[in-house]
Amino acid sequence: MPPEPPFLLLPFEIREQIYLEYMDVMGSSNFEYIFNHHTGKLRRRSRFAFRATQHVIDNFQCLMYTCKQVAAEMKGLPFHLHKIVFTTYFTEDVRNTARFFNYLHMRLFADQVNVAYETALEIKNSQDSIHPATLQAIKSSCPSVWPFWKEDHEDIGLTKNRWPCWGEVPSIYRQAQQKVMLLLASDQQLVKSQRFSEKTGLYHYSEENPDLASIIKFQNTPWDIPTNVELNEMARILGCRPVFWNNTRRFSAAAVAIRWLNGLDPELRKHIRSLELREDYGGAVGYPECHAIGLIPFCKENPRLRIQRRLSLYNNVQRNTVQGFKGGDFEQDEFTDGGSGTARHWRVQMTRMVAEWLAEASVLYTVYGMPQEAFTLVLDHERVVWSYEPPSPIRFLLQAAEWQAVSEEAFMGGDPLRPWRFIDAVGDDTHSYQCKNFPAMIEALVCGRDTVGTYGISIRKNFKFGNGLWTRERIREIVEDIKNKGMKAEHWSAECGQKSTRQMTFRYE
Repeated sequence: MPPEPPFLLLPFEIREQIYLEYMDVMGSSNFEYIFNHHTGKLRRRSRFAFRATQHVIDNFQCLMYTCKQVAAEMKGLPFHLHKIVFTTYFTEDVRNTARFFNYLHMRLFADQVNVAYETALEIKNSQDSIHPATLQAIKSSCPSVWPFWKEDHEDIGLTKNRWPCWGEVPSIYRQAQQKVMLLLASDQQLVKSQRFSEKTGLYHYSEENPDLASIIKFQNTPWDIPTNVELNEMARILGCRPVFWNNTRRFSAAAVAIRWLNGLDPELRKHIRSLELREDYGGAVGYPECHAIGLIPFCKENPRLRIQRRLSLYNNVQRNTVQGFKGGDFEQDEFTDGGSGTARHWRVQMTRMVAEWLAEASVLYTVYGMPQEAFTLVLDHERVVWSYEPPSPIRFLLQAAEWQAVSEEAFMGGDPLRPWRFIDAVGDDTHSYQCKNFPAMIEALVCGRDTVGTYGISIRKNFKFGNGLWTRERIREIVEDIKNKGMKAEHWSAECGQKSTRQMTFRYE
């Protein structure tokens, strides 16, 4: 038997470093992998077209083909240097699948909210009641949802037509809602109540009421990419037929990455160092802002994995909410009579969409256990050439954060319902509350402050904020008038409208 080559006598740690240095010299670092949705495989692409020569590729493979042992040891090592890029997934073949999946998820959440609301009414309006032990279990296990569920139960006077999550981080609220449903299902006295069953049978697309217990216990992760068989089973449980709207729906880049990682050999996964998730188009299904939760197991498995998720503000926020509206309608101040009602509605929607993405990112480390520094969210405001200047969410983010900060400051006191009491006092037109931590996150973005120490993950943007429409002092003055005098929105909007506004501007870094 021929003697062992001297190279193979070196310790593996040294050989591994040689492999990595060799790949770097041969130009490997100039390549990245792009996931191909049609083939389900990675396609290697040069980041610099003139460097993507066959000569470089051939040299890159020379050492790997030396012998079987070297080939086995180099397997997976290209992932050390190559970034893997995923984009949103859309083909004509999956159009209806994505639409139906999105509808079923919204239907599932709406049905569960209906069950909780009708349960509260059942307690109030009939002799049937929830067992005290069930109420205590809800209070102790669901502290984030208890104040609002209790408010529905006791009817303390607040309007019920609220953003479904009451300002809580949406994914946290949905999980708490699921816990409430499971606890209610364990109360046999309530579930067997005929009146309760009739009132919770609010299913507009089914001929028969589905089984309540199945709905309550149904578990599904929103970042799944389901098969038709799985969709049909989900529809059976919810008791509804396929319902589609004429819109384009996609699966998020995060969902695509999760499915690919799940199908990968664990030994190969540990070599991956960098993932870039390009949420390049709107219309992603299944609450895409929370899909990073599904990446946490892979980050824990591979502590050196770094994930960057880029949110296109234009395609996900602007284009997804204001198609068909001229930019001029959005130039008016949101808190005056200027601008159309439709324009004001879409301004609120744009701000809320960004707020949800920021809120979900802020709890990845503190609540869900994402490893520190493993994840980065980038708000990407790329240049787009239009025939008119499109309305930008950047114009409204700072203003909304200022209003929320001032209203929270004015209505302190530890009352979890205080943002909604404030809105009831001044009218819904202010939209002064977006979600928890929203002002602090916007302030960190404006100042360029590192968010890792606070939230455990990095939140960045590639634009600069300008000045707000109003100063915080002016907002504070208005809020104090509302608080002290009980003024309604219609009483002070005219006064505010006389003040000159300064439109926010932004510059690209």
